[in-house]
Amino acid sequence: MKKYLCLLCFLGVLVHCVSAEPHKDFVVAQTALTRAKKFQADKLYPKIYAKSAGFYKKAVVFYNKKELESAQTYFQEAINWAEQAELKARLKQAKEEF
Repeated sequence: MKKYLCLLCFLGVLVHCVSAEPHKDFVVAQTALTRAKKFQADKLYPKIYAKSAGFYKKAVVFYNKKELESAQTYFQEAINWAEQAELKARLKQAKEEF
C-alpha cells in the first residue's frame, strides 16, 4: 500500500512538471492588440496590424491544441508586430498634433 501511495504522489508531481502553458504570453499578446487598436493602428497601419492579428490567431490555434512551444513563438511574434503598429500609430498621431 505504501508503495502505491508513493507512486501516486510521484506521478502527481510529474504531471505538473511537464511544461508551463504560456498564459502570460497569451494575455500580453491580447493586450498588445487591444492597445494597438486603441491608437487606431488597425486603420493607420492595417498591414502591420493584420500581421499581428494573424500571428495571434495562429497562436490561439496552437494553444488550444496544446502545442505550447509553437503557441509561445506565435504569441511573441504577435506581440512584436502589435507593438510596432502601436508605436507607428502613436508617432503619426503625435506628428499630426504639432
